[in-house]
Amino acid sequence: LLGMGLQGRLNSLANTDVYRLMSQGHHVTMMALLVGMAAGKRGSEDPAIAKMLCLHIPALHPPSFTELELEVPALVQISALVGVGLLYQASGQRLMTEVMLGEIARPPTNELLGCRESYSVAAGIA
Repeated sequence: LLGMGLQGRLNSLANTDVYRLMSQGHHVTMMALLVGMAAGKRGSEDPAIAKMLCLHIPALHPPSFTELELEVPALVQISALVGVGLLYQASGQRLMTEVMLGEIARPPTNELLGCRESYSVAAGIA
């Protein structure tokens, strides 16, 4: 899936197909799909892809959204950060820049304790 996304072939997937793949719960598939879809739309700021990526980054959730409603694995969060970086590449989007800068310095949570450095590096790349 990641290779297909890098070639731009995931752009033709229907939303139902993307949902079906994401809802399987296979972390590697979710990671490949998030980065692949963002790579296929690199630099476009596509709102549909942005919503999908932002759903997997807890820092972009509204305050009323409890973390218990959606538990996102740490590696999927890291992939979503890389995807945001690709999607907003060279756009100069201030909100995303501020959020990513805040994520670099964010103290580790229980879920991100084991891969804190990876999370910070992904936010820095984004």
